[in-house]
Amino acid sequence: MLFSQVLTYLIAVENIPEPPAGHLVSILMIFNAQVAGPVSHGSRLVTKKTKVTKSEYIILEGISRTDFITTFLSVHGLAEQYSPGVHSGPAFKFYWTGSV
Repeated sequence: MLFSQVLTYLIAVENIPEPPAGHLVSILMIFNAQVAGPVSHGSRLVTKKTKVTKSEYIILEGISRTDFITTFLSVHGLAEQYSPGVHSGPAFKFYWTGSV
């Protein structure tokens, strides 16, 4: 009976998937969105700050600045719209909190 318990445990341990490579990075995008205003104001469009947070595993060791920016833009589906480079790219602020 003890042998079957050990065998069951070993089989269960073998089926555990490997954790994803890299660090889990949360990427917060803050942007201005045009939304319909209150009905009392004739439903005019109003600018409202909107936040969207998405997480992804990113390998940070040896990554260049350009590759990192491309990676976090792709997490939000913006990599096709913006291409970071020396003379081009989106106008944005980049904040880094935490440590590696």
